[in-house]
Amino acid sequence: MVKMHVLISPTNPQELLAGLTDLLGGSAQALVVADASLRPPVEAAVPTDFCGIIMPTSGSTGRPHWAMLPRSALVWAADASRARLGTATAWANPLPLSFIAGLMTMVRAIVAQRPYLAVASDLHDLPQPVEPSCLSLVPAQLHRALADLSLTARLKAFVSILVGGGALDPTLRRRAEVAGLAIHETYGMTETCGGIVWDGHPLDGVEVVVDASEQSGGRISLVTPSAFSGYWGEPTLTAATLRGQAVTTADRGRWSDGQLTVFGRIDQVVQSGGVKVDLAQLQQLLDDLFPDQVACLALPDPAWGSVIAVASTGPGLDDIRTALAGCITSAAQPRRWQGVTVLPRTHSGKLDRAALAAVWGQ
Repeated sequence: MVKMHVLISPTNPQELLAGLTDLLGGSAQALVVADASLRPPVEAAVPTDFCGIIMPTSGSTGRPHWAMLPRSALVWAADASRARLGTATAWANPLPLSFIAGLMTMVRAIVAQRPYLAVASDLHDLPQPVEPSCLSLVPAQLHRALADLSLTARLKAFVSILVGGGALDPTLRRRAEVAGLAIHETYGMTETCGGIVWDGHPLDGVEVVVDASEQSGGRISLVTPSAFSGYWGEPTLTAATLRGQAVTTADRGRWSDGQLTVFGRIDQVVQSGGVKVDLAQLQQLLDDLFPDQVACLALPDPAWGSVIAVASTGPGLDDIRTALAGCITSAAQPRRWQGVTVLPRTHSGKLDRAALAAVWGQ
C-alpha cells in the first residue's frame, strides 16, 4: 500500500476525486482534506496503522479539531445511505468539499460506482439528472432554491435531497414537500462521517443513546460503525469524545418511540447556514469591544437554521458589525438588533438568555 499524505483545497475537486478513489480502492493510506487556509498539526504523527481521511471539524469559530475517519467507516456510511435510499445513485454536490456533507457526496458516488458532479453553491448550473441522482443541501440553499420555479422543477427530478448542517425549519420542509421535493433531514457530524440519522430515524446499524429524559433533553451519543478513530494529535479530547464506536456529541435531545428529536447544542454552539457559531466565544469578543453593552443570542430562522442577534444598550447594528469584521466568520456576524435599557442578568450576574429571548418574542 502506498502511503499518501496530501493537503487538498476544495477548489481542486478532480484532484480530490482521484485521491479519494485511490484511498477507497486501497492504493493510498492517508488523505488530508481541508480548506487551503488551514494547515494540519505538522507536529502530530499519523498512526502507522491508520488508513483513511483526516479533515477538520467544520466551521467552528474556535480552533478546528482534525478528525481521523477510517476508510472502513467511510465505506460503511456510504453503504448505509445507499441501503436507506434503496438504490445506488449518482450524486450532485453544491457544498464545500472541506465539509463532511460535501465530501460524503463524493464518497457515496465512488463507493456506488456512480457519477459525481460538482455544481455551484447557488445551483444555477444544476442539470436535469439523466439517471437516478441525489443531492445534499443546507437549509439556506433549499430556501433560496424554492424561490426559483425553474430550479424547483429540476430539484423535483432528484431521487432524494439530503438537508443537513443545521435544523430544518418545519415550515421550510413543508414548502419543499408541497413543491414535490423528496426531502430527508439528516443529523450527524464530521466524527460520524456525516448524517447517520435521517428524519429522526438512525440508519440501520446505528444506535442512538440519550443520557437523560428531562424535558430540556439529555446529551446525545451515536453508536455507529462510521465513528471516527480519534482527533489527530489530541488524545485527551479523543478520550472524552470516543468510546469504542460511541461518539459523544455536544447536542441535547430526546429519544422516544424509535425517533430522535434534537433540541440544540449543550455547549452554546449553534448552526447558521451550515456553519457552527460558538456563542460563548462571540460573547467574549463583544464584552471586550462593548463592555456590558451588547449581548448575543441565536434566533431560529427558516433559511439559515439560526441567525445571530444582538441586544444592545447603545451601539447600533452597523457599529457592532464593523467592530467584529475580520474577527469572526460571516455566519457569526449579527443580523438582527434590538435596543434595550439594560442587559438582563441572572442572580449570579450571568446574562439571562431566556429573558433576552423573551424580549425578542415581544
